[in-house]
Amino acid sequence: MSATPELLVKGKDDADFGLALEAPTGGVKLNLGSGNRRIEGFVGIDSMVGGKGTDIVHDLDITPWPIKSNSVSKAVMIHSLEHFKDPIKIMNELYRVIMPEGLVYVEGPYWTSVGCWQDPTHTHAISNEFFCYFNREWRLRQNMPQYPATCDFNMEKVALTFSEDFKGKTNEELEFALKHYLNVVENFVVILRATK
Repeated sequence: MSATPELLVKGKDDADFGLALEAPTGGVKLNLGSGNRRIEGFVGIDSMVGGKGTDIVHDLDITPWPIKSNSVSKAVMIHSLEHFKDPIKIMNELYRVIMPEGLVYVEGPYWTSVGCWQDPTHTHAISNEFFCYFNREWRLRQNMPQYPATCDFNMEKVALTFSEDFKGKTNEELEFALKHYLNVVENFVVILRATK
């Protein structure tokens, strides 16, 4: 399992990055923490009553979710994972509802960006390495069998959206900036696949 990011520059059309990847057929598609964001073909679930993208009103911090086990083929969390109180609990519950080989698209503010820290409702800062903890093999290699994550997701793709100031820079320049400066990356996108 690799946490090496694929470098994307902001402004590139990533709207379907990962959403077009093959997933099991016949399952429900969930938009977790949907709020006012409606995605065609996805069922929105959020605690926001009256949210334009919300089909099921439920606080996702409360488990179990009103979703059958192994019934979800794709799930998206767009700028929502950083708001949950317990991301381990969220990922474990997502693993319960997702089908074997199910696909998960996660997008949010990168941990070194001001966007990550300026919102007082953000409870966690997230880097691409954050998702390693949700892979069983990685946890065992780190000698962490007692870790509270019980899910098993493989990280298929990682993309970082760089700020406009870094548009046109070489990969070497981007990698240097990423290691040495803040506000270089605005957002991340991670594609996970459930292993069951």
